[in-house]
Amino acid sequence: MVGERIIKENISNAYSHIGKKWCVEILCDLFEGKTRFTEFLENNTELSTKMLAQRLAEMQKFHLIIKQYNNETSGHDYVLTENGKKTGKILFAMSEFRPKTLKRNFEKS
Repeated sequence: MVGERIIKENISNAYSHIGKKWCVEILCDLFEGKTRFTEFLENNTELSTKMLAQRLAEMQKFHLIIKQYNNETSGHDYVLTENGKKTGKILFAMSEFRPKTLKRNFEKS
């Protein structure tokens, strides 16, 4: 059916944007109020500066975040766009799903 195909394509498209390594962690940091490049690095110690720069650029390209100059700190902040804020529902649903799946897997062991 056409409707089912569109739903699958939309899910696949969303996952291609937020499913890349480190993207979820960066989004979670943004929802927690972190906005600075250095804050993302400090909160994700295994994340390299090169990978962070790449992910932030991709997230800007996909209109999940914007980079804006902060006059108070004389630096740049990364801020969620309206599309980026919509990922909160996805992240919450994922966080709800995981514990149930892990519980079932442990019960089988």
